[in-house]
This record gives sequence, C-alpha cells and structure tokens, in this order.
Amino acid sequence: MNKSKTISYTAVMAALCFLATFIIKIPVFQGYIHLGDAFTLLSGIVLGPFYGALAAGLGALFADVLAGYTEYAIASFVIKAAFAFIAGTLFYKLKSLDTRINVLISGIAGGVIVPAGYFFFEYFVLKVGKAAFLGVPFNAFQAGVGIIIAEFVVRYAGNKFINKTYNKR
Repeated sequence: MNKSKTISYTAVMAALCFLATFIIKIPVFQGYIHLGDAFTLLSGIVLGPFYGALAAGLGALFADVLAGYTEYAIASFVIKAAFAFIAGTLFYKLKSLDTRINVLISGIAGGVIVPAGYFFFEYFVLKVGKAAFLGVPFNAFQAGVGIIIAEFVVRYAGNKFINKTYNKR
C-alpha cells in the first residue's frame, strides 16, 4: 500500500473502532462493554501491527473521552493498541494457517491484553483495590465477543480484502 492509502485506511479503521465503541455501550462496574474490540482486532489484521495499533488506540481514546470516561482514555489507547499490535504481528507470522483459524488464535493472544490491562490499570492507577477483579469477566467477555465478530467479518465480508493485504506482507 502507498502512504496515502495507509493513512486513509488507518483513519477509517480508527473511525470504525470509535463508532463500534461509542455507539453501543452497556454500562458495567467501572466502565462499559462495547463492540469496539472487533474492530481493534480487524485493525491489526487489515493494517498490520503498527498502523493497526495506532487506529485501535486512537478510536478507543476518542470514544472514552467523548463518552465521559476520560480517566480511562490513555489506558484504553495503550491497551487497545497493544491488542491490535500483538494480534496483527501474530496474524502475519502465522500465514500458513487457515485465515479464520489465524484470526481466532491472533485474537485470543491479543485479547488477553484487554482484561489484564484494565485490571492492572484499575488496581494500580485508579487504586480501586479488589474491586478491580470485578471488571475482569466483563472485559474478557467483551474481547471474546470482539474476536467472534471479527472472525465472522473475515469469513463473510472481508476475506478477499484480507487475502489481498495478507499476501503482500
């Protein structure tokens, strides 16, 4: 991809991450559950680890700021960027696998960052103590649903595009 296409795709994926996080949100203990993790994973897969991390992180950051969860904005940027970076890196290292299986493996590997990252942030930065454990199942559920949605998107909607970018790396 040329530089202008890469920047454009990064902006589009950041917007999709933002919208999927911001539009449908279910409030829980300290934050909210959303569908943004699907686009976080897809960002890493479609754009690769670096630009995917940037898109996922920016989308999550802006969603938290505009939703009123500003204390989480920087943590969300780092956590979602790490998710996309790990998933994107692993996705392209496992090229020999079936694409759908690769999405699941890469998603799970990157997805563990979500509950772990928010737990550590809440426990050590927000200092909510043992209450930080309450968010772990919600964040794990959110990441799991995102992985399933991303696999569905790759299977039914994006496999041709994924394969086009996949084979160039």
